[in-house]
Amino acid sequence: GELDLPDFREAARDLAAKLPRGRRAVIAGCGHLAPLEAPEDFRRLLLEHVGAQLRRGSGTSNSVCPGKGISHR
Repeated sequence: GELDLPDFREAARDLAAKLPRGRRAVIAGCGHLAPLEAPEDFRRLLLEHVGAQLRRGSGTSNSVCPGKGISHR
C-alpha cells in the first residue's frame, strides 16, 4: 500500500520489474496489509490481474486503474 515502509515499496517495484508479466499496484491509504485494510480494492485488483493474464500471453501492465486511488506503476 501507499503507506507501506519504503523498503517494502522498493522490493515490490523490483519484483514487478523482474517477474514475467509482473505488475505492481499501490492502494491509497493502506500500509503493508492492503488485503485486510482495503479488501474490496485488493480483491478487484487481484481478479483484474488474473483475468488479464488469462486473456493475454505476455507483457507487463503499467495502466491506471479506475477506482479509489489505485494506480499500477
